[in-house]
Amino acid sequence: MHKTCQEDVDRLKAMHKTCQEDADRLKAMHKTCQEDVDRLKAMHKTCQEDVDRLKAIHKTCQEDVDRLKAMHKTCQEDADRLKAIIKHVRRMWTG
Repeated sequence: MHKTCQEDVDRLKAMHKTCQEDADRLKAMHKTCQEDVDRLKAMHKTCQEDVDRLKAIHKTCQEDVDRLKAMHKTCQEDADRLKAIIKHVRRMWTG
């Protein structure tokens, strides 16, 4: 009986050693995964900052577009007035 118990103890010790090795591997994997998560979080933060900068640039560009549209409208109105003046002057000269 003692021999059987000793064999069981030896098997349990071997199993415990295997389990401990598995636990060590899992801890190492977890550490690697955590490092990957930290890198991804840093990358996400950088990307978010880039997105925020691009949104600000887009807003500025949109404001520029709106100003240019207003300027274009004013220029178009000026061109229409000048065309009308030219037409009027031509009529006056040609009588």
